[in-house]
Amino acid sequence: MIQRYEVRAVYTYPDKSHPQDWEVVDLHRNDIVSVHKTREEANAAAADLEEHEVHH
Repeated sequence: MIQRYEVRAVYTYPDKSHPQDWEVVDLHRNDIVSVHKTREEANAAAADLEEHEVHH
């Protein structure tokens, strides 16, 4: 199965020491689907989206 959604770190702090946010990106449309405060939330959202794609 081809991965459609990817989780990416968003570094907005000046020193780039740690991610401020995590975004879920739709690789087919190259579009940001959602933004989350933790990697776990972003991974869960991406997994839900992937699951939804499989069933359609």
